[in-house]
Amino acid sequence: MALSFTLGSSAREGKIPVILPSRADDQKFIEGVLDKIRAARQYAISCGKPELDIEVDGGINAHTARLVTEAGANVLVAGSALFSAPDFAEAVRELRGQ
Repeated sequence: MALSFTLGSSAREGKIPVILPSRADDQKFIEGVLDKIRAARQYAISCGKPELDIEVDGGINAHTARLVTEAGANVLVAGSALFSAPDFAEAVRELRGQ
C-alpha cells in the first residue's frame, strides 16, 4: 500500500480516510489503512514533526478507535458510532477506551 505524503514546514495535520468516499453510511472500516497510518506517523517522526496530528475519518467505533490510535492516529472523526448510539455519553466513553 503506497503512501503519498509531503510535509511542508507549516504542516500541522495529515488526514487519512478509512472508508471509501461518497458511499453509504454502512461502510466497513478498511483495515489496510492501518499501514498508511503507521507510515504517516513514521514519516512525520522522520521529518522532525512527531507532534503532527493524524486524523482518520470514517468507520470509527470503539473497536476501530483503538486500532487507529495504536497505529498512530490521534484525531478521530466518529459520526455514526455516536449519533446512532442509545447513550451518547457512554458511546463517547467507549470511543475513549474508558
